[in-house]
Amino acid sequence: MLTYLQRIEWFIGLVLLQVLVLNHMHINGYATPFFFIYFILKYNSGVSRNVLMIWAFLLGLTVDILGNTPGMNAAAATVLAFMREPVLRLVTLRDSVEDFEPGIKSMGFSPFFRYILLCTFLFCTILLVIDTFSFFNLPVLLLKILTDASITIICILCAEAIRRKKIVERDYSLEKRKYVIGASVIVIVLIYLIRLFTLQIMSEDYKKNADSNAFLNKTQYPSRGVMYDRNGNLLVYNQPAYDVTMVMKEVHNLDTLDLCKTLNITPDYFKKRIREIKDRRSNPGYSPYTHQVFMTQLSAEECGVFQEKLFKFPGFYIQRRTIRQYNYNAAAHVLGDIAEVSKGDIEADDYYVRGDFIGKQGVERSYEKQLRGEKGVEILLRDARGRIQGRYMDGKYDKTPVPGKNLKLGIDIELQMLGERLLEGKIGSIVAIEPSTGEILCMVSAPTFDPRLMVGRNGVKIIWNWRVTVGNHC
Repeated sequence: MLTYLQRIEWFIGLVLLQVLVLNHMHINGYATPFFFIYFILKYNSGVSRNVLMIWAFLLGLTVDILGNTPGMNAAAATVLAFMREPVLRLVTLRDSVEDFEPGIKSMGFSPFFRYILLCTFLFCTILLVIDTFSFFNLPVLLLKILTDASITIICILCAEAIRRKKIVERDYSLEKRKYVIGASVIVIVLIYLIRLFTLQIMSEDYKKNADSNAFLNKTQYPSRGVMYDRNGNLLVYNQPAYDVTMVMKEVHNLDTLDLCKTLNITPDYFKKRIREIKDRRSNPGYSPYTHQVFMTQLSAEECGVFQEKLFKFPGFYIQRRTIRQYNYNAAAHVLGDIAEVSKGDIEADDYYVRGDFIGKQGVERSYEKQLRGEKGVEILLRDARGRIQGRYMDGKYDKTPVPGKNLKLGIDIELQMLGERLLEGKIGSIVAIEPSTGEILCMVSAPTFDPRLMVGRNGVKIIWNWRVTVGNHC
């Protein structure tokens, strides 16, 4: 049994090992060992559940604070401490568990293996579900749980084997300890070799950073496909808009107040956006050498004002793109809308990066891959000071953007507008079908809204104010 002081030493040692070494061990984001739960698993079985949960919470919280994770480890560790006693009773086939230290010697290899297997998978599942907060990409989530749990179990079994050997061999002479010391050295060397292999072979981050010093890959966004009704009336088209991007490595001597005034934003919003961009959890593709989206969907007037003062803000650029515009105040539910991609969208399709837009509902979502087109890229040369020196190889390796495909819908916009007028102020739906072909001529759902309100950077704010106004009138 460990004394109170020994537990404190174990607590500190496992936290430092987890934060300084193990959190940085992974292969393309997979197989990260969470060895610090060994503290919870090895705690005496006779301890009060509440005491164990307090220890587990403090352990997880310390790892969260030092590892910059928002309470995920604390929550998962607390649940693990709560469920440990039922798991022990299950694997030992006992109605109650006496006061013993769980291990191979006290339980036998098979029960102990089942014990750490269940506990480790429970912890990893809770932790990664909280981290992902989505089941959108379930295969990736399951693979992370499997790899993280497997490497954690291997680490725990190795530690248990070393501890068991030390307990059996109470002779702490140099001759007896050399094997333990040698094994520890080998484990540390293997950890560093795995980390070096991951950084130099499996990861392309350093290669990208090196390329970014000499080249600037400027994304060229394609025009999104337009939509027509069955009679050729234009329903949805594109209008120019502008994004503000930044390269963190090039930002220096920045007049933050002048920038905020020019873009009509607050200093708090500026600081918030910088934190979001640098957060690799919400922005997995972040690199200080590549373009990061700072603001989206500036109008031509806003862009013009910013363009005049762009020379004052080194590291900031203007990126042209298009946003949707609607000819008719109708068919909002059918056509759908587009919005900025979420973390789940980026993980599900590597085509998207932070700041891109994707169809969220309606036809925009159903025909996303046909409408979005293919991005182009313009490769520019940099000098040693990061200044643009022109196009690489005169544009030989540039990629021209491919516009999205246009769609001709079966909807008759005149019939659609008639149906929406008939349901004005009512709740209900209308669907009209061409019997001979099965084509949908109109699809009305009431209440509805003007799709043009969803356009632009202030679309959500406009919708909110509109709803408040309607509610007050009602």
